[in-house]
Amino acid sequence: MAAQENRLVVEHRGRIARPIQEVQRQFGDMHHHANNRVHKALDIKVIADDGTTCRYTFDVRILGLRQHDEVELTRRKDGSLYAETVSGTNVGTRNTVTFKPDGKDATIVHFQLDAPVSGFKRLIKPLFAMGVRREVRKAFKEDRHDLEVVGYPRKAEATKAA
Repeated sequence: MAAQENRLVVEHRGRIARPIQEVQRQFGDMHHHANNRVHKALDIKVIADDGTTCRYTFDVRILGLRQHDEVELTRRKDGSLYAETVSGTNVGTRNTVTFKPDGKDATIVHFQLDAPVSGFKRLIKPLFAMGVRREVRKAFKEDRHDLEVVGYPRKAEATKAA
């Protein structure tokens, strides 16, 4: 039981009305996220990206507490994403994002976060968990808006890639 007390697990599932390949690409495209401020509360800076692995930093506030992390994101062959926080406030945090088609033109996204909690965060774990869940739901809504309303890739990005 002690191991569970020292971890925070948050899951979120949602549907995006776009084809699976497009959703997978957008979720793993950290340059797009950084350049277009997809997530208004996150300040993302890409450090390196070789197409399979992307290393980036991000800053966010949860319950007024500044979180600064360096993350290594791996784009897996099956289209899923795995990210691990390698340094910063939440070192040891792991995220997994999987995708399943929902008909021809929609995708079910499953996000799971597994984070260590210690010190002050452990003392306020229920409150901190609530803040993390709120940020995860908000980020999903922003990704869905980016894909369904704004469009991915942006016209300028698509022209540059061509």
